[in-house]
Order: sequence, then C-alpha cells, then structure tokens
Amino acid sequence: MAHTVREKLTYKDWLAYPESKLRTELIDGRIEVSGAPTDGHQAVVIDTHALLRSWMRVHWDGVALVSPCDVPLDDQNVVQPDVVVWARERCRSRRADPMGVCPALVVEVLSRGSQPKDRVERRHRYARYGIREYWIIDGKARSVEVLVLEGSSYRSASMAVGDARVVSHALPGFEAAACEFFVSLDDLSC
Repeated sequence: MAHTVREKLTYKDWLAYPESKLRTELIDGRIEVSGAPTDGHQAVVIDTHALLRSWMRVHWDGVALVSPCDVPLDDQNVVQPDVVVWARERCRSRRADPMGVCPALVVEVLSRGSQPKDRVERRHRYARYGIREYWIIDGKARSVEVLVLEGSSYRSASMAVGDARVVSHALPGFEAAACEFFVSLDDLSC
C-alpha cells in the first residue's frame, strides 16, 4: 500500500528529498512510498536484470538498472520501475538532463496489491510518456507479458510461460524462455 504526501511537488522539490531504499515515486506532483518488496519479488527482478545485462553485453549497447532508479517523465512524474533499460546514447542524454529521456523498456514485477497499479495505472502512464515496451512479470503465475506501444496505448504482443519465448520488440534480437526469469524463486525454498 502506497503512502501519499498531500502537497504538490515538482522535480526540483523531488531532488531535495533524501534517498530511500523504499520505492518512492512522484506521481502527478505527489510523493508515493511503497513498502519493501518481498524476497520472491526481488529474486525475479534480479533474474530479469541478469538476463538483460548478459544479453546486452554481447548484442546491444545499452544500460539496465534496477529500482530504486529515478525515471523523470516530466516535472511532476518521477517513476521507479523494477527494471529499466536505456540505449547507451539515451543514457548519455539522461546524465546531462534526465527530464523526459524515455527508456526503451520498463519492467514491473507484480507484488501483493500492485496488480491494479501495474496493469492499469502504470500501463497508462508509461504509454502516455512514449515508453516503447513494457513487461509485466507475474512470479506466482511465472508468466511474462510483453506490451508494445502502438500509437498512444499498449498492445499485448505476447504472454509467455514455461519454455515459451519472451521476445522483445524494443531490444531487437533479445529472447529468452519465460522460465529463465524465475530461476532464483526455487532458491527461496530454503
């Protein structure tokens, strides 16, 4: 459950706030803080990041980061996707002025209580700001849905489970079996 601060803030105000290990976002000028993710959630985030980084080292000049990592969409919206990927040249632009530098891909891993926000609110927000591809990963169902921006909204390009392939449209040539995103979940049974 997110906690919201009442006053409207700008990106400049946001930069004055202290760093936090909690997911803290500026949404329509209001700060929203979410609780720490579960171990299972983090395991899926780490596996996803590892798959992307491993592939990018060989095939694509880009940068993949995990939350918390600020993605300022405009002066009143700063999001922290679970995993975010930029092409290297966009990353360089982001260092100079991060405002509105769109990533190629954002990934959200569903958590208890986050489904409506991830499936509806974030989906609309990411589309509104022109993020080309959005993955929604469900650790319980062990599924990866790839959403591709068409016009001003996302189209579900695929839903992969098990050995079915997750194929990216924003990262040409990236593909991996859905089960590879959940390898570390089995390690949590200790």
